[in-house]
Amino acid sequence: MEYSIKTNDELSDQKKKEKIRKNKKEFSNDTKPLINQLHQRMEAGKKEILKYAEKTGASFDDSKPEFVGELLDTELYYALKLMVENKTGIKIPADQNGLGYNNLIYISLLLAKMQKDASGDYLGSNAKVYSVLAIEKPEVHLHPNTQYLFFEIFK
Repeated sequence: MEYSIKTNDELSDQKKKEKIRKNKKEFSNDTKPLINQLHQRMEAGKKEILKYAEKTGASFDDSKPEFVGELLDTELYYALKLMVENKTGIKIPADQNGLGYNNLIYISLLLAKMQKDASGDYLGSNAKVYSVLAIEKPEVHLHPNTQYLFFEIFK
């Protein structure tokens, strides 16, 4: 998130933090109407769902469950679906790929996360400097050409 800001060497650390904070606030303000619309659409159903709270005893002493929340930019990743686009423009959901190919995607995502976690720019003095990625039988489910490319990365 905000990679272009975080890697911009022309900005001071303070300016980077200010821009990121501004973007988060704008995102939060932009999503408030969506949350309100969701509450309006689920109003009747919510009453049906929550009536069981009364019947089961989850509502007592004038307390009751309620749906509240906000949409954070970091939580929006859960709404995204990973697609693989072919050079012809055809998009295929990742769950329709072979196990070997999806393992490569997963490893690449882990490597990116490890790089982020080891960076003091993201976590300061709490950075995990000694991350380890252990891969058991990396050749499994991979075409021989793909195995070669994969092992070249680790050289």
